[in-house]
Amino acid sequence: MKPLARLISTITSNLSQSCSVDVVSSLIFFLLGLNLPKSFSLLAFVLFFGLLSARAEWRSLCAARQLLVSIILIFSFGITFSVRQFQLGYWALSGHSIADMLTFTFFPATSLITGYLARRRVLTRKALSLAIMAFALGGLCYVLLALGISRNPWWDLAQVFRKVITVPWGEYGLSGQNVRSVEQRLFPALIALSCLPLLIVQRPRLWRTKVFFVSLMSLLASYALWALQGRLQFMALALSFVPYVFLIVNRSVRMALFVLVVLFVSSAPWNPLICDERYALHLEFLRHISSAPWGGRTISFVFEGCQSKYVFAAPPAIIHLPHNIFLDVTNDVGIVPALFLLLGCSLLLVALLRGFVACGQAGLWNSGVALRFGIVAVVIVQSLFQPFLYSDRSFFVLSFLFAGAFLSEFSLQQTSKASRPQ
Repeated sequence: MKPLARLISTITSNLSQSCSVDVVSSLIFFLLGLNLPKSFSLLAFVLFFGLLSARAEWRSLCAARQLLVSIILIFSFGITFSVRQFQLGYWALSGHSIADMLTFTFFPATSLITGYLARRRVLTRKALSLAIMAFALGGLCYVLLALGISRNPWWDLAQVFRKVITVPWGEYGLSGQNVRSVEQRLFPALIALSCLPLLIVQRPRLWRTKVFFVSLMSLLASYALWALQGRLQFMALALSFVPYVFLIVNRSVRMALFVLVVLFVSSAPWNPLICDERYALHLEFLRHISSAPWGGRTISFVFEGCQSKYVFAAPPAIIHLPHNIFLDVTNDVGIVPALFLLLGCSLLLVALLRGFVACGQAGLWNSGVALRFGIVAVVIVQSLFQPFLYSDRSFFVLSFLFAGAFLSEFSLQQTSKASRPQ
């Protein structure tokens, strides 16, 4: 293993001399955003390469106790999730199932570790920001290509897709895919819009170019989301702008705005502007969860939607997933793996929010920090209102890599108050 580690270290040093880390990381994340057929293989290579190249920083990981607890919980989720999949007969001892087992058992925890170590050893603040934007650009290109292929004729820009869209590539080549799974790739490009006010006010280097690029990318993402008739993007975008509320000096105005937002969101079950069946689906699933605490996809019920009643049941029922990552896991394999995942993610979220608050209190909040907060907002919305674990596995795994990198950045910020994302 040591010769291999030396080889990786040599390759890393040569790359840093001959090719900018910014360019390499941006290219990799752009390809991951494109959701190419072999993107998971690329992701596995990135994780393996990152762990070996950052091996000198393993001691710093041991000092991050809360992160270690999260890693243990996430790893426990992967093990219990995989064991239950085999016990219930969803997986078999075949190549595809073994690949799934490795994916869910090792990739999330490994991504968390790799993100934390790579940010300390390989990725700079600027490189991380560029990697996020490259991932967002890749996702935008992927969806725009899908729209171009699916239109008939291709120049009919007013055509919308409410159920299925043809994706440019995938496991089965050109094939139809649920639009809700495809639209997730647009959210990172859309939430880049939350960086605009800070770019305009703070005017960092090349701020005009950055404003133009972010505006164009967000505008194209908005059009694509309209073409897919998406709804969750408004929630993700609103959540990404939440930090701006705390810039309001008058406390009464802040509280009034907060109350208005809460009332607006609470009106979702009957408000036609934001009505969504997922709210009723989640509540009804929670009422029935005691009937099948160990999973098995045996829960079934009828619930009231925005326009009519719907049936939730096991496949081949149309609605067979609760559209919440924790409820999806509970429905499939029971509450134990779901609790491990919930506890691990909750600890990560608390640590991330503490880091963002520390950035604000230290006067370090800029477009780079806003971009990072936007990615966290996207992951929160996707986890709570989409079958994130199944609909976009590579983004699910990457979310842990981003979380680890952000936590590492906040840790470095504590030791260097001059730390400021580009």
